[in-house]
Amino acid sequence: ITTKPVYSAAKNQWTLDLSGDVEKLYNKGVSSVEVTFTATLNAASITAGNGNPNTVGLEYTNKIYPS
Repeated sequence: ITTKPVYSAAKNQWTLDLSGDVEKLYNKGVSSVEVTFTATLNAASITAGNGNPNTVGLEYTNKIYPS
């Protein structure tokens, strides 16, 4: 299963939603999920102050089976 993140310019954030794939993951016997994110800064990137707060948030549950 390959799920691509969605970028919101209004919120300046990426979202990766796997909720639609939970049953598929369960049926394949998946017991863990690894998320890797790679980014490259270019010349226009703001790397200090308010331009790059460098924060992350994670919402998860241990339930990997259909509810």
